[in-house]
Amino acid sequence: MLSPIALVTFAITLTFVVHEVKETIGGTDFAGSIVSIFTNMIAVIVILFSAVKNMVKGFFAYYGLKAARIENKIHLSYGFFKKIDFEIPVDKINAVEIVQPFFCRIFGRYCVELINVGLTDGNPEMKSQLILACKKEELVERLEKLLPEISLEEAFSLKRQPKSIFLCYGWYTVVTLFVFWLGEVLVKELLPIGQTDKFWNLLMMATGILISLLGVGISVWKYYTLGSRFGDKYFAVARGIFKKTVTITDYQNVQYMELDKNIIDRRFDVCTGTFYLLADMNNQSKHIPCVKESELVGIRERICKI
Repeated sequence: MLSPIALVTFAITLTFVVHEVKETIGGTDFAGSIVSIFTNMIAVIVILFSAVKNMVKGFFAYYGLKAARIENKIHLSYGFFKKIDFEIPVDKINAVEIVQPFFCRIFGRYCVELINVGLTDGNPEMKSQLILACKKEELVERLEKLLPEISLEEAFSLKRQPKSIFLCYGWYTVVTLFVFWLGEVLVKELLPIGQTDKFWNLLMMATGILISLLGVGISVWKYYTLGSRFGDKYFAVARGIFKKTVTITDYQNVQYMELDKNIIDRRFDVCTGTFYLLADMNNQSKHIPCVKESELVGIRERICKI
């Protein structure tokens, strides 16, 4: 899947190439422009090759993906050049992840992955991809047949983070503006008064404002993306900015949980955290977005009683 960052980088680099071509046609420094065009073209080719490689690799790796429930096992089969065929016992599945890469979010598509122990230890190519890029209705229908034990109610009814999260994140903006204001003061002290001084003042001010606005934008985007829902048996948490991942698990599969809060979080009775699963190294820890600390009292009790 082509990432949005790679797409933006490719667009910017291609814009530079087009600009250099125009400059070469109407300019006098032909040799220098040719070198610049050649350099940018190499960058475009490298980015494009990387993007196409990932897309083609993913297509052939999961070509012909088939999933079936055979008694208490999930049978998975996929691959074009190299056929992968294996089974996962249902009682060894510790969590289910509903994944939406950036472009899947735009088109309302969902993927499903399974989390269990030891799957990739012997063969890194063996990934428990259960469903690829389907609509919500199709996703629900398939999971009801493959994993009727899993509740999807929590995944599709996530509760957003408390609105006080904006106040908790606000101090990042304040610190950023303070740092750039301090840099502006130092520039005034170190550089002689003149055009250079004015340029650096404007540059520092513009950079500080841009980063602050970017931080505010990311905070708003995360507010509408991240969330959690704690049910009686299952709970779900969402993470990610461009790529959204919702992890659904049973309380009994949680090894332990850590809660984090700073002085500002304590003021608003909120916290973030991490819970740990019995899984492969890359899937052991999962982030808990900002929640009211009072809501986690019952969760701790459920985990401790198991």
